[in-house]
Amino acid sequence: MLADQVEKSIINDGVRRSLSNKNMDITLSGCSGKTLVMSTRAHAISPAPAIYGYFSSGDPDHVLEYMILLPLAAGISSLLVYLDNTDPVTIKPNSDTYLIASSIKLLSSGKNPSNLGTTVSGGFDYTFTYQ
Repeated sequence: MLADQVEKSIINDGVRRSLSNKNMDITLSGCSGKTLVMSTRAHAISPAPAIYGYFSSGDPDHVLEYMILLPLAAGISSLLVYLDNTDPVTIKPNSDTYLIASSIKLLSSGKNPSNLGTTVSGGFDYTFTYQ
């Protein structure tokens, strides 16, 4: 998902902070006249709020987190994506082919990184329903 290296010395200060941001453009087609519903389920999720995803391996203490962000644009109901599949985002495209310029933000939870592996992995699944 994110291939950047993270310097451990900057993430052990007890403060949640942004470490990097990656674009994740999604292009949908056949959207004309449709309302789209985006549901997302992460493989490992923060208990509350469920907008933070954890990595499934390499980070047993959940030192690193990620968020999926959608653009603040007309027709998109929320900037934040809930990763527990409970609060889908509604999208009303303005064209038949629609680009969603979303991004993935990597965060430090501020916890001690002593058990953080050299490689972490994780993921999420998202589904678009055309209505």
